[in-house]
Amino acid sequence: MAPKKKSKAAEGPSPISVINEHIKSGTFSRIYLLTGECRYLLNQFRDKLIDAAADRNDGMSFLQPDMDSYDEEMLISDASTLPFFSDHKVISVKYSGFFNSKHEALADFLGSVPESTILIFTEDKVNGTLRTTKQAKKCGTFLEFNNPTDRDMISWIAARFKERGLGISGSNASMLMDICEGDMMRIAGEIDKLSAYAMGTSGITAEDIALMSGNAVSDKIFDLAHAISRGDKALVMNIYGDLIKLNKDPQELLGALIFKYKQLLSVNEMLESGRSPFEIGRALHTWDKVTNVNIEICRYYGRERLLTIYTMCMDAIVSSRSKGSTKRSAQDAVDLLILQLMQI
Repeated sequence: MAPKKKSKAAEGPSPISVINEHIKSGTFSRIYLLTGECRYLLNQFRDKLIDAAADRNDGMSFLQPDMDSYDEEMLISDASTLPFFSDHKVISVKYSGFFNSKHEALADFLGSVPESTILIFTEDKVNGTLRTTKQAKKCGTFLEFNNPTDRDMISWIAARFKERGLGISGSNASMLMDICEGDMMRIAGEIDKLSAYAMGTSGITAEDIALMSGNAVSDKIFDLAHAISRGDKALVMNIYGDLIKLNKDPQELLGALIFKYKQLLSVNEMLESGRSPFEIGRALHTWDKVTNVNIEICRYYGRERLLTIYTMCMDAIVSSRSKGSTKRSAQDAVDLLILQLMQI
């Protein structure tokens, strides 16, 4: 197992508190230069900042250019124009390299950014000796998102579960951190999965984490849901056979199915509200490939059929946990559910 990354000691106000204060006061810097090793927090609070300062659907006042076809001259031109019917013109620039090599024109411009413009740079490499970096720090806000301490991470995990009406001990939170190697993106996904599995219980146990936080079952459930939606019965049975060979508890499989279809309902809701694939992936902590397949499944089923499937999964797990049920009867419930799903 790879060692967990250690966080650097905090110096001054945390980047999270700085952004929260700017949002609360409604007073924004003209320039934000965001960097750091904790990509999860960086992305989360950059997006929170954007949502507070801009309307993402307003193409005249919010820009997020593709850096493959965008350069500093185009940025300077866009940043120099006034917003239309908006207080701010917000430009979010990701991984531009402007702060890792010389860009003198941009360095000059950063000293005179219009008051109505907000530039938000997300960068993985920042050279502190360059004029662009020095100007951004002098004229704007420079924030570095480092990995939280173990203590802060455990508190964050507990708070996320508490929001869902579930408890978790410090030792179990630490166990989850170890399994995910301290990666907050992975931990966030596991919290969603564990919450679906433990629904109706008082909290998350070490057994729950051991059962649900391995990639093998999650990957197979993802493939299974995709195969079911495509009506590929042979592939469905092959994948289900692989799941049985893993010798997992039937309730684990049911919990994973519940999580998957609950996730798909969320995807469908966001699609209906006009959210983009990028926004959906960000909200559910899924990579592009997974997000695209989720969208494909939702478009095939639609909301009503997804809701029917989710209800069937919930009925199956309630049945498997009823008084007098055995592992064999729980397995029968899973077998029956798979057959029923192929007929939806």
